[in-house]
Amino acid sequence: MIRNLLLVGETGSGKSTSMRKLPLEKTIWLNTEKKSLPFKGQKKLLENVIVKDPDEMIDGMAWIEEQENCEYVVLDSLSMLMDMWYMKHIATAPANKTQQAWGNYKTFGMNILELMKQSKKFYIVTALNQTLNDRFGSPEKECAKVQGSLGGGGIESHFTVVAHSNISQDPTTKKLGYGFVLGKTNERPLVSAKSPIDFLDGKKVVDDNDIMLLVNEINEFIEE
Repeated sequence: MIRNLLLVGETGSGKSTSMRKLPLEKTIWLNTEKKSLPFKGQKKLLENVIVKDPDEMIDGMAWIEEQENCEYVVLDSLSMLMDMWYMKHIATAPANKTQQAWGNYKTFGMNILELMKQSKKFYIVTALNQTLNDRFGSPEKECAKVQGSLGGGGIESHFTVVAHSNISQDPTTKKLGYGFVLGKTNERPLVSAKSPIDFLDGKKVVDDNDIMLLVNEINEFIEE
């Protein structure tokens, strides 16, 4: 089993906040969003790398493998990384080079995903959520937002666990609660979420926005 995790959700749904209990001194954060992190203690991070050029990612991931003190890598977010590549190489490409550029886009994305799968580090990747419609205009699927042929739920197959951020509201206090969806539910029947059989005792909804609950469970599955 590969030690990785994809967390999909809208902006403000608690994706980055859920990382607050990671052992930050053992974590490298690949910050494609170029934002401050929404929790205290971020200065404890082993590295907070602001990703400015997507073409530096492959070499950067090779460098990460050499960092002995690093156990966890957060890529926040894959959606932004692929958008950066699009803007640099496809949006600026001549019309007669666009098809080739899209092919290179897919190759770049696949290389990133394969390096994660081969890594000795635990990769936690975030992505924005998108809802796809069928040919009649009805919602058909909730999945990670990535353009081109990698989208539409394609990247989810490269991850051991795919969780979707979940926001609920207490009917009495009206207080919002944050957590994860790990599989299709009556409330979220279209999500691309997935997890191994008996993961967290088969729970499809976790009412605790702590990514370490999922990380520790994946580690236990691997050790068994």
